[in-house]
Amino acid sequence: TMTGAIAANSSSVTISGVTLSAAGQVLVITASAENITADDSDPFNVAGTAAALVVELVAPISPATSIVAGQPFAVTVKVVDAAGSAALLVANRVVELSKNAGAAGTLGGILTATIQAGQHNTTLNPTYTKAGTPSGLILTATDKTATGPINPAQSGAINIVPGPVTKLSISPPPAGILTATPFTLQVNTEDQFGNPAGVTASTVIGLSVKPGTGTGVLGGTT
Repeated sequence: TMTGAIAANSSSVTISGVTLSAAGQVLVITASAENITADDSDPFNVAGTAAALVVELVAPISPATSIVAGQPFAVTVKVVDAAGSAALLVANRVVELSKNAGAAGTLGGILTATIQAGQHNTTLNPTYTKAGTPSGLILTATDKTATGPINPAQSGAINIVPGPVTKLSISPPPAGILTATPFTLQVNTEDQFGNPAGVTASTVIGLSVKPGTGTGVLGGTT
């Protein structure tokens, strides 16, 4: 609560130095005095000074393994002030998502969006192809506005699980294979991006000689 005094025979007072610690909300100020009817100000927006961006994953992300390779997931980018409160923008800002240099997968989907004037956040829908826990993916949100860019922000490490099985891969055969001598081949199941992916039921795998690559007879037992 702040106070000011109206001098005798005066009808107003100017109260200077009023500050508000919370941003990103609509407030009403009440003026009151003993034996005088109180009055409320008109509602007004409290806009913090845009200082930084914040990157947050949007539900459903619990467990984090609900993010599937190649499928869009929601990311919210927020503008905050120096105190960490939401900061309403006075002009549009374009933000862009990028991946860290060590992330081996491909980042795609919706990577650019505009935070509108009078707002403090926007939601983007990226995709990522490399599965892993962690996957090595860290997202960075950058303000692409030319004038007075806001400080960028990074997400934490994001877990990505493989998509459904779509293809087989054969690991390289061992060196020095001899005629009529048993050797071992490993056959793997993968999603469309080459991530190892488990089958949902027991699956029989067949081996055969590719036509045109030789005349030998494939034999042996599993």
